[in-house]
Amino acid sequence: MSNIILKELEKEIAKLLHKNIVIDCGHTEIRRNRDSFEISPSESEIHSLIVGIEILEHLKAISNKSLEINITLLDTMLTIEERKELRQLLENDTVISIVSEGFKTDFKNMPIIIRLQSRNSNIFSSTLKKFKKKLRRNGKADELLKKFKILFFETDANTFGFSTPFLCSAKQENIALKGDWWLDELYDIHYSDLILAPFARLKKNKYVTLFSSTIGIRCPGTYCGYLQQYSNEWNHIAIYSRSDDEYIGEKIIGGCLFDNILNNLQKNYLQVFCFPKSIRSEISFVNCETILGQTYEDMEEFKKMFQDTYNQFNFYL
Repeated sequence: MSNIILKELEKEIAKLLHKNIVIDCGHTEIRRNRDSFEISPSESEIHSLIVGIEILEHLKAISNKSLEINITLLDTMLTIEERKELRQLLENDTVISIVSEGFKTDFKNMPIIIRLQSRNSNIFSSTLKKFKKKLRRNGKADELLKKFKILFFETDANTFGFSTPFLCSAKQENIALKGDWWLDELYDIHYSDLILAPFARLKKNKYVTLFSSTIGIRCPGTYCGYLQQYSNEWNHIAIYSRSDDEYIGEKIIGGCLFDNILNNLQKNYLQVFCFPKSIRSEISFVNCETILGQTYEDMEEFKKMFQDTYNQFNFYL
């Protein structure tokens, strides 16, 4: 990683005040090949890990923070029996050698945690069921709307999601992109736009979907399930690339937003989306100010704007 990118990150890393920091170095698919499991990371997945390790070494040199690297294995294509076997290997630390061989990296003496995508999804599924029960009783939805300015919705097709005034405000993006031309529904937001305004694509949509009956747990929900395994004492750095998934940024940021909502807006997240062939990276920072930083003076105005635009949604109020 160039000194230019590290210099870009130093200002943002300084905002991570907790003693514990996890550096999420992305995910890669794990497959069964005859009698063993194997991974074949892409160029961008390898690059994300390299950047993450360099950030780890940088933080070790300048601080006494407790650091951890995370890699998630996409196990959703495995059979139930294969997943069961993989979980057993994970408990015995055998999976580390599989990951080490796939990434051509020696993880000896490195604080690394391997997680499974299926477990992240299961954790969020349980979390979401409990959360929706709370929304349905004791005016919890109205309380969250008044306190944190968060609006939750569900559709007749059993799709669940949320929005906030932050997601509906394009003021900062209009400044960064010199106008509101990017909001034109026919315009596709490019990488170069996201380097200048990392929330632009998410704000163009105005809401985050966490669950749908056709797909099940959506990617922001699965990522939230991963984040739910860390307490409020942890700060979070995510290193991913859009080369393999153009929308990975929106999925991760959406998951971070909801995880912060679940934790009473007490977590901080730094996202770094790397471009292997570019000297600049897309960097975003999510914390309570991100969610509460922009608001409507009259929340009724926010609700009306959203209900008029998305009149097919059923809102928790």
